[in-house]
Amino acid sequence: MRLGVPYQSVWLSYVIALLLFLMLTSGDLVRTVRAMDIGPVRAVTLPVAQGIDRVSNLLSINRPADALGAALGREVHDPPEQQVDFKASKTTPEDATPPLREVTANVPLEVHVVGDSMGQPLGQLMESAAVKDPTLDVTYEYKISSGLARPDYYNWPARLADVASEVKPEALVMMIGGNDAQELTDPGGNVVARPGTPGWSVEYRHRVDQVFDGLRADNRRLFWVLQPNVASAKHQASVVAMNTQVRESAADRPWVTLIDGPALTAGPDGGYADFVTLPDGKQISCRHGDGVHLTVGCTQLVSDATVDEIAKTWAIGETAAPAGTPLDPTDGKDASGPQGAAAPPTDPAASTDG
Repeated sequence: MRLGVPYQSVWLSYVIALLLFLMLTSGDLVRTVRAMDIGPVRAVTLPVAQGIDRVSNLLSINRPADALGAALGREVHDPPEQQVDFKASKTTPEDATPPLREVTANVPLEVHVVGDSMGQPLGQLMESAAVKDPTLDVTYEYKISSGLARPDYYNWPARLADVASEVKPEALVMMIGGNDAQELTDPGGNVVARPGTPGWSVEYRHRVDQVFDGLRADNRRLFWVLQPNVASAKHQASVVAMNTQVRESAADRPWVTLIDGPALTAGPDGGYADFVTLPDGKQISCRHGDGVHLTVGCTQLVSDATVDEIAKTWAIGETAAPAGTPLDPTDGKDASGPQGAAAPPTDPAASTDG
């Protein structure tokens, strides 16, 4: 006699387990589908995912998974629903970069890092650098698969407006753009410009200008990491287009400093490279297998360059104090970020890019 389970029961168990899994992680399912490229597959899949999420919310099945995800990381999730409301500084263009305060170990500089899956390890490494440098207080947040292209998936301008008013960073580091080689949509998901068209460059420049102008403040400087070169020739054309718009925007805005991601991660010919040679002659792996994401070693190069630019901007470590008035915690204009102990740094070597 042969013992076994009817295949119908096996399939039924599989379907039930899959459905239960989707309901437990319904929030992540919706976010994943939202991040898909605009097209017929997304158009069909998104309503199904949203339906599963509504049922899961009604029954509170997804609450444990959402709570666990919030406890394990700093990835920000649902895009803010409010209108973008930058409360930009009233500084006139003629005085766009007024003197900065003196930075000391007693009153460290408030640094905040935001980004996508490449911004995550950058934030971790800069936070680790701050452990050894008492003049810096670094925090970070990230959203995988995000950028300026798809505010229907995650609205970075709206979030950055909140960061400016709530976190109040003095140095704001941004590594965003790796996912922007696609259609540009409005917050409602309507396509407003397609890649490779003149309209795309115009709209992308508008979005970069909005972020740079909206985040300007008397005591704040912005540090934007240009997108490193990528292996795919098609994707590289989009990277060049994005970086061109960012360079042109920053050229007229002295409160913005560009970190040259392409140059920092380039090979001998100045282009894409899987390995880079350091000044001491040591060669390190620079890319993961997708030809886009940086390894921890190459992200360290970007982190070091960013920290150096921040130190230069505030003259940290120089004998002569920079011009300007020392920080007065009661002065709203020079108020720094939230006080309190920084969270213990995450070991970058244990992280993976998403």
